[in-house]
Amino acid sequence: MKKFYACLAVAMILVLLSVPVLVRAGDLPPIPLTTAPKTTVEEASTDFEVPVDPLVTTVPSFWISETSLTMTYRSNAKLSTSEPVTWTSSNEDVVQVSGNGSLTAVGIGKAEVRAVTADGRAKHCTVRVRYSFLQWCIMILFLGWLWGY
Repeated sequence: MKKFYACLAVAMILVLLSVPVLVRAGDLPPIPLTTAPKTTVEEASTDFEVPVDPLVTTVPSFWISETSLTMTYRSNAKLSTSEPVTWTSSNEDVVQVSGNGSLTAVGIGKAEVRAVTADGRAKHCTVRVRYSFLQWCIMILFLGWLWGY
């Protein structure tokens, strides 16, 4: 293996030493300073076309932090987006949403929370609200349904 590296080192040295010999100042053709034809103002034509590429606009990507969320009754969560949006809930009896994306589970069921940008792009998050095990125990054993738990 040492012989291989020694041969490789010798070959590299020879290549590096031969580069200046191959490229001499007189071997290269002269580079012209300008390649455009010289014309006077009178010879210049005013009829010409400039190719114009169509305007390409890119819309920044718009995202929402969650597309599906499971919450427990009377809990809170927060959604975020990449742009300022208007928040709405499809079922205010299940999930209420504030202007900054804070969710409050106020009932059992399913709702869709939508985020709409100023230019009309929209994303949504499906929210399911359920009772936790402790909440089920309160509902069944302690008659929580009577006092509005």
